[in-house]
Amino acid sequence: MNLFDEDLSQEKGQLIFVTMYGEQVVGCVMLKVISTDTVKLRQMAVSEQHQGKRVGTQLVGIFERWCFQNGYSLIETHAREYAQDFYLKLGYSIKGERFTEVGLPHRFMFKQLTEANLVTSTIRDPSSEAKPVSPIKAPEGKPIYVRSVSRGSNGAHSNYE
Repeated sequence: MNLFDEDLSQEKGQLIFVTMYGEQVVGCVMLKVISTDTVKLRQMAVSEQHQGKRVGTQLVGIFERWCFQNGYSLIETHAREYAQDFYLKLGYSIKGERFTEVGLPHRFMFKQLTEANLVTSTIRDPSSEAKPVSPIKAPEGKPIYVRSVSRGSNGAHSNYE
């Protein structure tokens, strides 16, 4: 499969956060800026073998802090119904009735961000020489990195390692 610019045209301006375990991507989330204060969490996935190890929670913590630090105060998402408890535990609220999207039941969920309600997550400071610190229990002592990657007109770039 080849990817061309037209294949990625809808992705322009979106932000992707990726969690790495060694050289393997184990989780990712895609955000889209909707307005000057609102971001939509479009897609989120964690590999099956890394579910239940706080990878998703760490991703939410990272992108919430990024949103807050960049002036976005509202996160919206169309959460699959089976994932709604995950988001509720992280302070998201449900608005409206259940609906079907891509053939699955979903709920509209949102979170108004404040300094006090950001999900706590730990990554190393990209400017420090310290080894990464993570709430994820990584087997074999391999470090886990969280990286944000955005695709703009000049290609992809990394914000966190």
